[in-house]
Amino acid sequence: MTTNTQKINVKSALKYSLLPGILPRAKELGSSGFGYLSFLFACVYRAVKILPAHHPFVNPANIGTFGLMQVIKEASNHVHMGWKNIDQILVFFALLAAVAIMAIQFLLLIVALMTGKAFAAGGAPGFTSMFKTPNPVNDIAFMLLDLVFGIPSPGSGGAGPNLGFFGSSAIPTGSSPFHQGLHALFNFYNLALLLVAVLIFLYYAVVVVIETAQTGVPFGARFSKLYAPFRLVIAVGLLVPLNYGFNGAQYITLYAAKLGSSFATNGWLLYNATLLNPTGGQQTEMVGRPRAPTMDELVYFSSVYHACRQMYELWVPKYTGSGSGMRAGGKTIEPF
Repeated sequence: MTTNTQKINVKSALKYSLLPGILPRAKELGSSGFGYLSFLFACVYRAVKILPAHHPFVNPANIGTFGLMQVIKEASNHVHMGWKNIDQILVFFALLAAVAIMAIQFLLLIVALMTGKAFAAGGAPGFTSMFKTPNPVNDIAFMLLDLVFGIPSPGSGGAGPNLGFFGSSAIPTGSSPFHQGLHALFNFYNLALLLVAVLIFLYYAVVVVIETAQTGVPFGARFSKLYAPFRLVIAVGLLVPLNYGFNGAQYITLYAAKLGSSFATNGWLLYNATLLNPTGGQQTEMVGRPRAPTMDELVYFSSVYHACRQMYELWVPKYTGSGSGMRAGGKTIEPF
């Protein structure tokens, strides 16, 4: 049994509370080279015999001890130019191009998120952000989501229309009784989960206090100084029921669905705005026209329609008490 001689004092407590090592851990993550991806590249290089079978990079026990650039650099030292090694050359440059494309995609994603208004200047159909629907009030997807969950918008009501959480006009009168029952069900479910989470949190609090007193290390020797406390606090916080019985995690999921639907809507609008006619014909020829029904289908539907109407006239007065029969052809038709 090993003992830790580290002592808890004011300096160590303040350092842990105010400087929990976020920057060093971020630096470590950036310089780690994504161990499993590096190991995957090493295995590919090994498959085409660029790296030897006994190389440390192809040993699973060494995952995390080398970075992606180290693997590429080591592979470049073993590649020999020549037609007989054309397979190795193609694989090496293919993986190198994959890394470059992945880096470019990350950069383009960051640029796209920071300059969403650039789409409007490029001929897009009037939206200023990829994740904001131009007309959410009449958006079919938002109307469906509002009808399912029935969460009114926090700013709705008053002089304007009562909009839902997703900004549509599907619930102008607010939550229906069915929605209120669904909200009560979610609230009951979330309270049960919160009870379990609180019990787990109390258990870990007791264990952490005991291990801290025993080892002298803040939060014990087994727990991560950064992730363990934040993870417990955030987990319990996300399970607390908020408005209409939904907790924080569920609201985050609904908001993610809202952003995703807006992204899909804007993409579809952009596609339709920039789509050109590839057939060379008239634009009206691209519109699908419904097929006219045949005469026998019309006669069949007409006979069913008249039969249903006649039965309705015969039976409705019998069960509603509105009369003893219906007038037809100058005669009173009594119900059965």
